[in-house]
Amino acid sequence: MGINFQDVAYTYNEHKKKKKNEYVIEDVNLNISDSGEIITILGHTGSGKSTLVQMMNGLLYPTIGNIFVNEHMFNHKKHDNMKKIRQNVGLVFQFPEYQLFEDTIIKDVSFGPKNFGLDNPVERSINALKLFNLGEDFYEKNPYLISGGQMRKVAISGILASDPKILILDEPTVGLDPSSKKDLINTLKRINKEEGKTIILVTHDMNVVWDIATRCLVIDGSKIIYDGSKYDLFKDKEFLNKHSLDEPDIIKLVKGLNKKLGLDINPYQEDINSLYLDIKKVIS
Repeated sequence: MGINFQDVAYTYNEHKKKKKNEYVIEDVNLNISDSGEIITILGHTGSGKSTLVQMMNGLLYPTIGNIFVNEHMFNHKKHDNMKKIRQNVGLVFQFPEYQLFEDTIIKDVSFGPKNFGLDNPVERSINALKLFNLGEDFYEKNPYLISGGQMRKVAISGILASDPKILILDEPTVGLDPSSKKDLINTLKRINKEEGKTIILVTHDMNVVWDIATRCLVIDGSKIIYDGSKYDLFKDKEFLNKHSLDEPDIIKLVKGLNKKLGLDINPYQEDINSLYLDIKKVIS
């Protein structure tokens, strides 16, 4: 169970009198498990990444095709059970202030579980805030009077408090300093590992992709043109160049060392300790 796209297409301007629409997303057939994937969605600006994820939780309805979230199906004409769908698939926008509206943080984070009729909404909210080390001193603060990084954590907490099976984040690391970015990524990894939630990130940051992804989707020309591992993706330099994708810094660094020093170190190692041991072995 999870999310299933069947021959899905979407246009923002449906012209019924014209023969052909300009689709932002088209020919999408996609299966996403709700038990433990970490998926990154890549593509240049305007490629349709945000449109795709907004369809995943029913914020947008497909112009063509059907989308299933577990046993619930919706399309252009039929969209029942959307409340249940949005509880199961939580979406955090790129700009978290768009999701904050209450006058205190605890009220804001509690809104979701209250709206979905879940028990103990305040307790759920406190547990969600604790994931980001936001304690009691934050509960009564105005969410608009905290830092951008803290706002992002509060926005994510507000989604997690409703216990979605799938968590979607649109450009979650944009504007964060290196320490806050690392803290956020480590927290998402922990949520994935300990709670088994599937996490989907839209990102332009290849370092984040290399750090967290178990599966990558690439969108270009309104279609998903790649669905596979990050290892196969970053090994295909021709594909990266063709679709304006960069390599993660660590891969560039190791390739530079190999070229400069005549070494033969495998640059495609996710674990930094394995890479360190490999470098140490080669240069010793």
